[in-house]
Amino acid sequence: MKKLYISLLIVLSFLLFSSLNVTAQKNFIDGYIITLKKDTLKGQVDYREWNLNPSSIHFTDAKGKKSIFSPNDIAGFFIPPRDRYISSHVSLDITSFQTKDLMNYQAQKSIKDTALFLMTLVKGKASLYYFKDLNNREHFYVSKEGNSPVELLLKKNYTRASEGSTQDRQYITTVELFKGQLIILFSDCPDLREKIDRSEYSTSSLRSIVVGYNQSLHSPSEFVKKEEPIKIKFGLLVGPTLTKVSFSGGSDDNIDIDVGPVDLKGVKMTDCYSFLAGVSLHIIFPRERAKWSLVNELIYKPYSNSANTLTYSRAFDWSLEKYERTFNFKMEYLKLYTMLRYQYPKWKISPFADLGISNGYAIRSVNSETTVFQDLEWGKTSTTTQEAIPSPKLYEFGIVCGIGASVWKISGELRYEWAQGMSPYLGMGGPENTFFFVLSYVF
Repeated sequence: MKKLYISLLIVLSFLLFSSLNVTAQKNFIDGYIITLKKDTLKGQVDYREWNLNPSSIHFTDAKGKKSIFSPNDIAGFFIPPRDRYISSHVSLDITSFQTKDLMNYQAQKSIKDTALFLMTLVKGKASLYYFKDLNNREHFYVSKEGNSPVELLLKKNYTRASEGSTQDRQYITTVELFKGQLIILFSDCPDLREKIDRSEYSTSSLRSIVVGYNQSLHSPSEFVKKEEPIKIKFGLLVGPTLTKVSFSGGSDDNIDIDVGPVDLKGVKMTDCYSFLAGVSLHIIFPRERAKWSLVNELIYKPYSNSANTLTYSRAFDWSLEKYERTFNFKMEYLKLYTMLRYQYPKWKISPFADLGISNGYAIRSVNSETTVFQDLEWGKTSTTTQEAIPSPKLYEFGIVCGIGASVWKISGELRYEWAQGMSPYLGMGGPENTFFFVLSYVF
């Protein structure tokens, strides 16, 4: 059964990613381009809801002719009513803001003249544009009265405490050059000065300043890109489970670590078929056609299993002793699954893959070891019952992955979870391997 589940996961994963490669994630929707001669051509644009600004676009005109355009080929393109992009030759500060690069004191890098597709955030007397580079660094550009966009500058430096200082301090300083640029650019509107001083290098803050400037000139902005909120959805889930538990550990005479009960070492418990049920919270990120989401599930997951062992030994080299041991475990967990989900959208059947962690707490834990002892030479028999694990660990951490597909609001998923299990001993592991099928409904 374990091999069957793993094989199914591998096959489904291969089919999922093969299909994504074949289709290349095409998404042609109505839009239009602006030629270098300022003519408008209607057609369809392969719209990906780009997280990083595109370096080129695929366009199909009204006659079915397919073309690929770079920023040098067109003046811009629009996807009404959501996105507008312009083509512009601008300077681009490509200095890395990653901490490791700042610590290595990498030199400032800037490209003086490069053609880019800039996303329009505000269009008016003053306009604001946005660009995210390959390092996920955000850039903002401002233009006024139709002039070429100018990048708003932000600098970061890594600073260490001077030699001889009593404090070993290391920190990153930020130089907000953009505030001075905005004060000069909007000097004809002194009422904005205080707002600029309090501004941040972010979409919402800078958009508010540019919109406010246009309003001060009694010339409302002709286009303002709306904030794209994170979507929240709730769901219910249920499904069958198959849980496997086995115990392994170090040698019996290892006195450096706690090796756990000798009787349990090497014991493989019977497979347990059970169920899970719970609720889910889906946090769907904007852009990228909502392909990425954070899935949180709170579930109830019980299981019970047992094992029998039979051993013989000799006492004083002449008396033969027989030990029959029966182990029983009953666990009930509340678990929180936190997973990152990638889902291919806009299909009637949308495949997805999950990867994340689980945090579980045992709300009920029962375990026992029943030993039937027989002295085969003298015919004596006795039975004792005790806890197999005197103080089982109630909290467990795990890793979970899965692959599935959704239709309408219903989804099915094959999933695998590895969890630490109940063993509190450093020298004896008792991990849980769970295979399950999850059927869920999202409201």
